[in-house]
Amino acid sequence: MIDLSVLKLLDILPIRITDEEMEALSYALDPELKEITAAINEAVIMTRIDELPENLVDLLAWQLHVDFYEPLGLDLDRKRALVKNSLIWHRYKGTKYALESMIRILFFDNFKIEEWFEYGGEPYFFRVTSQDLISNRGQYKDLIRAIYELKNTRSWLERLRFEREIETTIYFGYAGRHKRKYTIDGISPKIEIAPANLYIGIVGKYVRRFTVPAADIDPEIEAALIALGKEC
Repeated sequence: MIDLSVLKLLDILPIRITDEEMEALSYALDPELKEITAAINEAVIMTRIDELPENLVDLLAWQLHVDFYEPLGLDLDRKRALVKNSLIWHRYKGTKYALESMIRILFFDNFKIEEWFEYGGEPYFFRVTSQDLISNRGQYKDLIRAIYELKNTRSWLERLRFEREIETTIYFGYAGRHKRKYTIDGISPKIEIAPANLYIGIVGKYVRRFTVPAADIDPEIEAALIALGKEC
């Protein structure tokens, strides 16, 4: 195999036309040909997304109509991930798979999407349950907007649920009472041992309250939800 990056024009010229003038011409053309050879790699785009600079990634996102792409609000790694997945997301847009992929890239990993028939909800509704927390209100609103951009038209987000598993230590104690009773009757003492009472009690209290502000929902979506008996 010939490596074009190190190939010289003189190496492929026929021997019959190789003279001083042709040698001089080939040496003169070699730098230009090497520049063209190096530029060939620039035409390879999709397989080189992880090498492209940010400005080219932004242009690709515009060209491919990447959903929920924020040029000023995303780091380069997430931009590249969105662009790489954009084609398959357009193919499967409106499916649970596309929605899960987008949430996993932009927001959090530990979550699940449940359809209404999986948890006994109302028809055509779904909910998102996450073991990770959202750090700020802006991210919460972005998540709502992203879900509505990728979900199918007939489905409606019922709620976002955030679950936390916390390990703690419970302390317990007990108090006991033991009594002996001696009765002197005649010569030999009679010993009676009263039953012992054991008292055990456990007191525990753990309260943690989270307040998540509601996101601003499009008026048309809000009206549709109200018509279906839901509150935004």
